[in-house]
Amino acid sequence: REAGEQLHAFSEAAEHVGKVSARTWQYWENGTYKVPTDVIAKMEILTHIRQDMIRELDVDHDDVPSFKYYRHFDEYKIDHPVNTVIDWRLWQSVISQAYSEELVRLK
Repeated sequence: REAGEQLHAFSEAAEHVGKVSARTWQYWENGTYKVPTDVIAKMEILTHIRQDMIRELDVDHDDVPSFKYYRHFDEYKIDHPVNTVIDWRLWQSVISQAYSEELVRLK
């Protein structure tokens, strides 16, 4: 990732998962501060949600399905108006992995 994109990801995770500043999130990631148990629990839930999303894609099929990859949250919001930044990031992650494993095509 480029430095600016990485900082933006810190900011999103900090804001939407940890409800803290990006700097605090960075301190957690580099081990300066201990990650609070509630944040660990949220991350574990997100991990399980992501695994469930991947399992849903992993079906036997003759044709490789196509999925839309949303480069920007605003694009995602048009098709998914009630979902959050976290939902979008999970979608990006799942679709990227599935694409890299040639399980899906991108629209």
